[in-house]
Amino acid sequence: MWFAENISWRQFRRSLGAFSAIVCKDGSTVWAEDASGKTIASGESGVDDASVIQSAINQGGKVFITKETYIVDKILSVSGNTHLKFEKGAILKQKDGANLDTIIKIVGDDVIIENAEIDGNIANQTKNVVGMHSRGYSRIKIKGAKIYNCYDGIIIAGNTDTLTSSKNNLIIDCLVKSNTKRGILLSNLVHESIIKSCWVIDNAGSGIVMWGEKGNYPCYDDKILDCIVLNSGGGGIFVTGVERVIISGCYSYGNGDVGIEVEYASDVLVIGNITRKNTNYGINAMTNVNKVSFVGNYSIEDEAGIRVYNAGKCLIEGNYVLSPTDAGIIASGTSGNTMINGNYVNGAGSHGIFVDVNEASVVGNYAMENAATGLVIQFCDGVLIRSNYSKGNSGSGLALRSLTNSYIYDNVCKDNGAYGINEWDASDYNRIICNILVGNTSGALTKVGANTVVKNNVGYATENSGTATFSGDGTTTQFSIAHGLVKAPSKVQVTPMTADAAADFYVTADDTNIYINYKSAPPSGTDNLKFSWYAEV
Repeated sequence: MWFAENISWRQFRRSLGAFSAIVCKDGSTVWAEDASGKTIASGESGVDDASVIQSAINQGGKVFITKETYIVDKILSVSGNTHLKFEKGAILKQKDGANLDTIIKIVGDDVIIENAEIDGNIANQTKNVVGMHSRGYSRIKIKGAKIYNCYDGIIIAGNTDTLTSSKNNLIIDCLVKSNTKRGILLSNLVHESIIKSCWVIDNAGSGIVMWGEKGNYPCYDDKILDCIVLNSGGGGIFVTGVERVIISGCYSYGNGDVGIEVEYASDVLVIGNITRKNTNYGINAMTNVNKVSFVGNYSIEDEAGIRVYNAGKCLIEGNYVLSPTDAGIIASGTSGNTMINGNYVNGAGSHGIFVDVNEASVVGNYAMENAATGLVIQFCDGVLIRSNYSKGNSGSGLALRSLTNSYIYDNVCKDNGAYGINEWDASDYNRIICNILVGNTSGALTKVGANTVVKNNVGYATENSGTATFSGDGTTTQFSIAHGLVKAPSKVQVTPMTADAAADFYVTADDTNIYINYKSAPPSGTDNLKFSWYAEV
């Protein structure tokens, strides 16, 4: 044929390097030829496009599709050890009424599909269509794809019938948008696979999904890295039934549910992501979740920031939660042994940090300018609450409701709209020690537990000591010392330090003073009555 001898055509072919087949269009003709220029198949443009492309793919090896729009009315099956490369701008568009279930179906291992652009044209079909689908095959690489107007954009799955896993796959640098369900799905028995640097936009369901069918066919050792997920009708990134998964460096914005959600999972690391303006939580872990870590993420203007619910041994550390509509960080349900450490929560529409789980650690967090309480710890036992900074919240800095056997130490609660620390309801057996409680509108601290110990708090003095010196006048029998405690002390010790002070006296106290009461007035003198004293509530 003339094009095999055309100089510019030959130069173009040489620029492609080694290949086994190439597909082209020229006016009304579509054809495929091999590396030697021999025609493999040809037909009428727009009618025989799929058949010609399939003939080229059947050659195996590297198959090149030139820049044209190809009308597809048959599923394109790609066997193993095939590299299907599209010139940028080459488009596969499903023919009106073709009603395919898949555009490109991968049916072998070691397949590369590069720069494919797929228009599923779902509006003109009566059947849902998947852009690319692989089930039970491994080492699949999809690079630079652009997939839109499908039901699901890309699906890579294991085979649950034969229990064949799909391993070592890579989906990278793809744009998956405007599909009527999900953007990208890894489903059942997918292992050691990566979704990286993809834009997943405007899909009606969830953006990126990793689905292990509630642990029956788990996905494990997979990663979702550096992806941008915008405006999904459902969640941005959703993983369920997974083990040892990493979600890192992703941006999840404006989605109709949770920005990043994890359920039925263990050993998941969610690190260095940004979620913003999602309709539900920014980041959420719930239902049979164990050992999930949320580290160094930003949640900005989400409905609520970060939550763990019915999730054990979780870590929430070093996250920034800014201006959520509701609470900033929530640990609730049966999420025992959760550590909430070193987070910053500002401007929440409700509480900054809310915890109602046993044996939690709440350490080194900042809760500032939230519309309710800075930190709420309630209905739980054995919680460590240490070195938190709670300032400028509309409610109390730290609210302890029905909290028992917990240690509240070295916190700063400053300039809050209610109390610094408010222990209330059925709280008891707590130790509230060495906190700084200043500038709080309703007072520094309230205590209800009969067995709660409150000691050494700045701004709420429960113990004090010092020396006092008086001058006797021979007639005065009572001398008062301002003790500075929050109420009348239950324990007072006064020791005379001069001979004139060492007469017969007894001590009383009220909410303001310690009183030294002599039976007979001590002698006159200048500074002749000196005492050391100690008082404790």
